[in-house]
Amino acid sequence: MRTYQNIVYTIAFLAGLSLGSICFAQTKLDLGSFDINKDSRVELRSNSMVFNTETNITEFFDEVVVTYGGLVLTSDELRVEKNDSLEFYALGSLTISTGSSIIKGNKAHFDTKNQVAVVSGNVKVSNGENIISGDLLELNLKDGIAKIVGSVKTVFAPAGEASN
Repeated sequence: MRTYQNIVYTIAFLAGLSLGSICFAQTKLDLGSFDINKDSRVELRSNSMVFNTETNITEFFDEVVVTYGGLVLTSDELRVEKNDSLEFYALGSLTISTGSSIIKGNKAHFDTKNQVAVVSGNVKVSNGENIISGDLLELNLKDGIAKIVGSVKTVFAPAGEASN
């Protein structure tokens, strides 16, 4: 039962990180544009998993892939901690994709209590040909405000322009 609960919370983490539209240096995101049927099948794969009953920490290692509806998260590691709230940490070669929207980074953290997701380390958010990159992406899920900081670079492709 605890493993199922951890998977459900993992899905909440992933859905929270999904971006339906490209974000600017600080802008409100349309989180509703990414729609997953709550009855969608959840699949979590990794080469190994460790659950510590004393610390309430579950860790997934080596080629972690989580799929839920149209959302796919890949990382080297995924750690789920349960204290007074749930916190999720994805580490190493992190990619979160939702169709045409893709987030890449080195680390991600989701705090369910405060509803804040942070992706750090060579962050790149792309939606089609539009790309924004920086050192850190902070997404407040309560108000939909996303902020990218540190060496921010934005590239917008005109509508209808094909990539070269």
